[in-house]
Amino acid sequence: MLLILLFLFTLLALSATIVMAYFFLKPYMQTKEQRIKALRILLILVLSSIIFYVIITYLTYTTPSVENGVELLEKRQDISNKIGNYQSYTYFDKDLPKKEDNPASFKVALNGSLATIYLSCKVRKDTLGVWHLIEIKEDSLKKK
Repeated sequence: MLLILLFLFTLLALSATIVMAYFFLKPYMQTKEQRIKALRILLILVLSSIIFYVIITYLTYTTPSVENGVELLEKRQDISNKIGNYQSYTYFDKDLPKKEDNPASFKVALNGSLATIYLSCKVRKDTLGVWHLIEIKEDSLKKK
């Protein structure tokens, strides 16, 4: 959902930029050749931004079970005590569950201000659509 909103905001900002650029550059685009050249450059920029968006979305995609599992892990006081202030999480693609897995098992590293904790987790989605942590196994803790 957040990526869709980000994409829509990007398109809106791009459209506003195009309109403003048209009015600012209009005096410099008097001939037909100049207008065609500007439109070609604009088309290239729009297409490249869409391609980069698709690539970044593909590279940063995680399954919902991992995202919700990490949110549940962030809220746990015992983990916060070990790692300090939560900063980020990392994982290997090979450790991710399939989208349809329920319960889903995954491995994740939570990075904090004091340490990094490596966990093996299992989450389950109930009939109401709420995710629950079923199992947490601490693989290791690396102090900074």
